[in-house]
Amino acid sequence: MKALYYSSANRSPLQVSSRPEGLVVREASIEITRQQVEELFGPEDYWCQCVAWSSAGTTKSRKAHVRIAYLRKTFEQEPLGKEVSMEQEVLLQCRPPEGIPMAEVEWLKNEEIIDPAEDLNFYITIDHNLIIKQARLSDTANYTCVAKNIVAKRRSTTATVIVYVNGGWSTWTEWSVCNGRCGRGYQKRTRSCTNPAPLNGGAFCEGQNVQKLACTTLCPGLFYQISTEQKAQNDFGFSSAPSTDDVALYVGIGIAVIVCLVISVIVALFVYRKNHHDFESDIIDSSALNGGFQSVNIKTARQGVSLLVPAGAVPQGRVYEMYVTVHRQDNMRPPVEDVQTVLSPVVTCGPPGALLTRPVIITMHHCAEVNTEDWQILIKNQSQQGQWEDVVVVGEENFTTPCYIQLDMEACHILTETLSTYCLVGQSISKAAAKRLKLAIFGPVSCTALEHHIRVYCLDDTQDALKEVLQMEKQMGGKLLDEPKTLNFKDNTHNLRLSIHDIPHSVWKSKLLAKYQEIPFYQIWSGAQRNLHCTFILERLSLTTTDLACKLCVRQVEGEGQIFQLNSTLLEDTQNIDTSLMDPASNITTLVGPNAFRIPLSIRQKLCGSLDAPQTRGNDWRMLAHKLSLDRYLNYFATKSSPTGVILDLWEAQHFPDGNLSTLAAVLEEMGRHETVVSLATEH
Repeated sequence: MKALYYSSANRSPLQVSSRPEGLVVREASIEITRQQVEELFGPEDYWCQCVAWSSAGTTKSRKAHVRIAYLRKTFEQEPLGKEVSMEQEVLLQCRPPEGIPMAEVEWLKNEEIIDPAEDLNFYITIDHNLIIKQARLSDTANYTCVAKNIVAKRRSTTATVIVYVNGGWSTWTEWSVCNGRCGRGYQKRTRSCTNPAPLNGGAFCEGQNVQKLACTTLCPGLFYQISTEQKAQNDFGFSSAPSTDDVALYVGIGIAVIVCLVISVIVALFVYRKNHHDFESDIIDSSALNGGFQSVNIKTARQGVSLLVPAGAVPQGRVYEMYVTVHRQDNMRPPVEDVQTVLSPVVTCGPPGALLTRPVIITMHHCAEVNTEDWQILIKNQSQQGQWEDVVVVGEENFTTPCYIQLDMEACHILTETLSTYCLVGQSISKAAAKRLKLAIFGPVSCTALEHHIRVYCLDDTQDALKEVLQMEKQMGGKLLDEPKTLNFKDNTHNLRLSIHDIPHSVWKSKLLAKYQEIPFYQIWSGAQRNLHCTFILERLSLTTTDLACKLCVRQVEGEGQIFQLNSTLLEDTQNIDTSLMDPASNITTLVGPNAFRIPLSIRQKLCGSLDAPQTRGNDWRMLAHKLSLDRYLNYFATKSSPTGVILDLWEAQHFPDGNLSTLAAVLEEMGRHETVVSLATEH
């Protein structure tokens, strides 16, 4: 700071200079540090003033206001990553940290400064927001807001913008020739989801990729010419020796009658099911069951869903067609709140309204990492009007609840006397709550183009979810590139990040502009959208390149991760990864009668007779439930006419179809039921 004052005769100046006006000026300066000022005045704004005096009087300069410059570290609003479709407008908001002087703001795209003058598709507003007017594939990138002033430079968290392309159908192919050589058959035409193909997590095409049309092919040998020759006829009006043409005619008529009868039966069954099954999915499996002492176990073995109907559940004199359906439409899944997530497939057991005299057991896989301290898990039920309702919270069953839930590590068993549509929904009560994801990576069976698409699916860890994707990829001409892996996804609001590494750049290059892709947390956690996936597009520099080796990393930000080592060939090869889930014939196991249960009927009757009656020492059905770890809510079993029978039914459901009777025998041995153990060993 410098002080200027006029000279006087009796004072010696520190510095004297002459001005054109003839005035003699003295100059003085003083240095003041920020620390000295803050010690005297604190961190607030302050001002300085120069005072000059002489014999003629005193004068003061105008005030010089001084403000301490700073720039806070935290942005008032940071940009958030987004997934947008092509040509959609994108708004990335940024409110810089408070500072003096006010911070200047610039935007980075993949660490390069955005200049709206060079790329007119970008626009920066006066309040520092970035607008992408029409999203392009090249706008898929990491965006960062940078604020700076004379003190410091601050960077916001990086926001990833992914521009996706929803799939579109190609045109239909021509109809194929009729596949029937004689009589009825069908012809088909196909289309593919390649116009355009889904990119960067875009949706697959809706609808069918195959259409079939009934057709009829004339059968050789069923037509004959009427002979002009008069044939001798017997008393019954037929020729005494029918010709070869007559025999062919009768055979043809017989075949036609049989075909008509078969078609009539199929149509009648279809109409029956349509009238009695009010839902929009295919029936996974069914079995006719009449009243009396008969049992059935319907299990979709490759989908983790089963229905166990114990003997005596259907009243005497009634006949039901029992069925199990696993729904795959997104609109069939129950709506969930922000903190809730769908944990199981939506399963329908029917027929609805069937009268049952003892509980049946519905088993379905779930994807929750079970810990009662982290989750509140409930069963939801869809009414016949289509509304979803809460049935019971696991662990809060009482005498009024219509069902009992046995929750195992990977499966949920619902004991109920009401056949309906059910789904398991979880609500996290701590940030440690986690659900299991199944990660599966697919590529084309063969590739003749330069571009190579790698699709990474993030699915709920249930057998049905993986099976659906396997079947869908098979139709698209895809194959598994590595064994699927499991990832625990926590409720910590962090996204799932996918990145590809170690690409041999001498023969391949990545067409993804950003370093990674992200699937938003809420899309995964809600479980409301099936078949979530991201696509990585690689381009080989030459068609002679037929091998690809790289790594693909999938991890939750600040969470767990999995690394896939891909070694793929672009030539059509024999897949050595287990894809038996795609075989529909291996999916269904339906057992009716005594074979539906592992425990022989005679042993079951002996156990019920000896354990149903309460024992003073507790050596009854209650101890059996305790030994089998089924004693969470004993009052449910106590309300049944045969508690032992219901406990054994639940044990059967837990271990179907590979239940080991030796473990049950060991429990009975511990309870002192030696005679039953001997009988069990003999009959087994």
